[in-house]
Amino acid sequence: MYVTGLEAAFVSARIDAARALRASNPLHLYEVRDAHARGDCPYLRAGFCGEHLERPLGCRIFFCDKQLDVGGSNWQSDLYETLHSETIALHERLAIPYRYLDWREALAMVTKPADRA
Repeated sequence: MYVTGLEAAFVSARIDAARALRASNPLHLYEVRDAHARGDCPYLRAGFCGEHLERPLGCRIFFCDKQLDVGGSNWQSDLYETLHSETIALHERLAIPYRYLDWREALAMVTKPADRA
């Protein structure tokens, strides 16, 4: 899955804030690297998203089950393209360099390094 740098920073900050409210530790860089080596997401817990409420757009609109597709339409792509265009415009309006990169790569950029616990 791919995200913009701005989306990764926003989602990561929201997840860290939500974890702090639950007295959980923020994501550490080694967790991102371990997930990348496994080929999955560092927020994946027992096969499910551990940060369901704060996930990026790509995760929100992805369905593994074809039965959930609404009438064979392409609504996910249409929605993603619309919101992605708005995100690009936001990058431009805020003068933030635009980057479109792998979710784990983006998380590695916005996650603070920490030693393994």
